[in-house]
Amino acid sequence: MPNHSDARNARNKTTLSLSLAILIIIMDMSGLAGLAAQEELEDVQVKRETLSGINMPGFQKGLANSSTTFDVADDFACAILSDGGIYCWGSNSNYRFGDGTDISSQLPTATSLPSGLTAEHISIGSGYGHHCAILSDSNAYCWGSYYPAGVSNPSSQNVPTLVPLDSTVSLVESSNQHSCAILSNGSVQCWGNNYHGQLGIGYTCEFEIGDCGNEGSNNYLETPVYPVLPAGFIAVGLNLWNSNTCVILDNASYYCFGGDWSSPWPVLKKTGIAAASGEYLIHSDQTIEFWSYYHNSDGWYEQVCTRDVSNTSTSSCQYFTDDVKFRTIRGTHTYYPSSGDTSLGLLDNGTVVISRNNEYENMGLNTINSNVGGYLSRAFYSPPSNVNISAVATSGSYNSAQCAIYDNGSAQCWGPSQKTGSSFTCTSGAYDQFGNPNGCTDDNYVGGPVWVEFPT
Repeated sequence: MPNHSDARNARNKTTLSLSLAILIIIMDMSGLAGLAAQEELEDVQVKRETLSGINMPGFQKGLANSSTTFDVADDFACAILSDGGIYCWGSNSNYRFGDGTDISSQLPTATSLPSGLTAEHISIGSGYGHHCAILSDSNAYCWGSYYPAGVSNPSSQNVPTLVPLDSTVSLVESSNQHSCAILSNGSVQCWGNNYHGQLGIGYTCEFEIGDCGNEGSNNYLETPVYPVLPAGFIAVGLNLWNSNTCVILDNASYYCFGGDWSSPWPVLKKTGIAAASGEYLIHSDQTIEFWSYYHNSDGWYEQVCTRDVSNTSTSSCQYFTDDVKFRTIRGTHTYYPSSGDTSLGLLDNGTVVISRNNEYENMGLNTINSNVGGYLSRAFYSPPSNVNISAVATSGSYNSAQCAIYDNGSAQCWGPSQKTGSSFTCTSGAYDQFGNPNGCTDDNYVGGPVWVEFPT
């Protein structure tokens, strides 16, 4: 185990380009869903206040005791650097960067934070509406479109704006057009689109009932509301995707509501859940499960191969047993491989695995043998020398970048060139038949990892 004090001092001397402010979490999953008392949530608040700017890599998205500092949506990505600033790159339509403009950038661009405040956690959703952060005053600030900031007017915010919640927060998470926060007392408030009942208040906004349409759009509840969760428990985790919301309580129970469940009421769906990302669940024993309305499976779905950039062989391929332990997982299950959706998993031993990719579109490869795929498809990921992988990030969409975040605070991404955070310029035909990572497809997809170019 490294000496955190020594590591902290060394990292404080690096430039911002090598200093993502990523907060480490203890990877004993049996404890992740065990914040069983109000005092522990208050400890999280203190931790957020005292660790701003310290680079201690490793996080699992969606947990109250873990600060996400690198997030990827379908069309853009954002990271929190060691000075507490937020930097975003990719598409900036609908004010995704929160910099007061709608000008897109291939390179990281600073978000306009309120004066005197720094960022400690970020959740940018799928990229089409709400984007939120926890700032150094422990409040939630959101920007984007479709009523992101918990008010009915204006319906869009081009910079981070304080959400009028009932207290400070320990976690905020966003999906497409709705967001939820865990308050400092462990309760939950949500706001935004409620057409499918994703706010968990017992009715949908498909029709003008309840408070639907009283403030702005008929499908929205712009002012934050409380989902009807079981009494006597506190929330320790959130999982928002599409029109769905799930909440992890401190007894490791998993309550869900919204579109996939056809219920505006929170319904108990699972027990023994430590963390969740989209349709992936991490159990208290660190094993994973893919769980959705169309397909369920335990463990990692596809075989994984040992590859290098020459990609001349599929030797050393293996299926994982269901008891393989994961630290974190992001992305989308590849039950339908032609979709090109991708998952990234960080195993308990520090190894990263990548699921099947759409070999041409998402990986910048057009291999002769479709069973082989790109060298980063169904593969173990090898980081550069002298660094270890601390976290992974992707939205799972074929249109999303996939990123690996290293223990020195640097990061590499691959996928659509304008979303990698790099100045790398694609040149038609600049890749070989084996998917040389120095090139791209004609559709400007980068076939191998490139460095995210954070400001110095």
